[in-house]
Amino acid sequence: MSDVVSIVIITLAVIQALGTIMYLVSAGRLLRSLEAQHPTVHESIGRPLLIAHNTPRNNLLFFRWLWGRDYETLPNSDSLALARLVRAQLVWLLIGFAVLVAMFVVFGTTL
Repeated sequence: MSDVVSIVIITLAVIQALGTIMYLVSAGRLLRSLEAQHPTVHESIGRPLLIAHNTPRNNLLFFRWLWGRDYETLPNSDSLALARLVRAQLVWLLIGFAVLVAMFVVFGTTL
């Protein structure tokens, strides 16, 4: 049983890592899109980019903007679709992280 649990945890960790890469690529595209096409929105969330000008405050503003679905007011359908994708990826990453933590808590002593 322990081998199966180990394989599942490793598989979930790999999926989580790949999902994180996909999220970062999508979030970077969204932030560049906001900077170019929606400068007032980009300014309201602190003008973050994926790497540059990335502070805890900007991250919090960006996450609030995503979580609160404030992106629904964007007039550009491409930016709107990208924002929806980034939000969905974030939700799935949070769920995946919770599942991994739960598996470590439940099965951690048997590994």
